Amino acid sequence: EVRRVDCDARSLFVTRDAEDWRVYDSRCPHQTTNIPHLALDGTTLTCPKHQWQFDIRTGECIAKGDSPLRQWPTKVEEGRLYARW
Repeated sequence: EVRRVDCDARSLFVTRDAEDWRVYDSRCPHQTTNIPHLALDGTTLTCPKHQWQFDIRTGECIAKGDSPLRQWPTKVEEGRLYARW
């Protein structure tokens, strides 16, 4: 499952697999375009400006570009997810 959330004036994509959580900046590394939640199709996130594509499970760029999404360090304490940016 993937969710796009806003926190402290920053938009983030949050995803979880069986083992851990990942939090990614919603801004494309190409020209810092904010990627909307509607740009997610399955596990592929596409920047609307120049069509860079990312695998939301890993943050890796899979089409057009060569830079991954910025991933923020996370930890879970007492059932709460924390991300540091």
